[in-house]
Amino acid sequence: MIIYPPKHEGRIVLGPGNMRDHVAKMRFTAPEQGTYRIKINTELIAQDPSGVGVRILAPGHEESAELSKTNRSSKHDFKVGLDKGAQVTIGVDRGKDGTNIADHTLVTASAESVDP
Repeated sequence: MIIYPPKHEGRIVLGPGNMRDHVAKMRFTAPEQGTYRIKINTELIAQDPSGVGVRILAPGHEESAELSKTNRSSKHDFKVGLDKGAQVTIGVDRGKDGTNIADHTLVTASAESVDP
């Protein structure tokens, strides 16, 4: 799990584990109550990936994408109100194919407070 502060962009390669319920996660924890702009880009970086599911969970907000050989990336950009300590979780799982073969996924994420 990676936790990063607002106004900071983080990049990490995530991949699901060997068991079906093993999900690689990256998290942002709000340091104070407010509205945050969350930007997340994901990209399969292996030459011959089997595919992954990308899940983004925040209080009152949920998004997902299935990445594969033919759909290798996703972009997410949204604003969400968060209480102090609330989390936004980015998860990479085995996706629809259920395997974790060559499923290395580059995740670039940022969180910025948009309150004046």
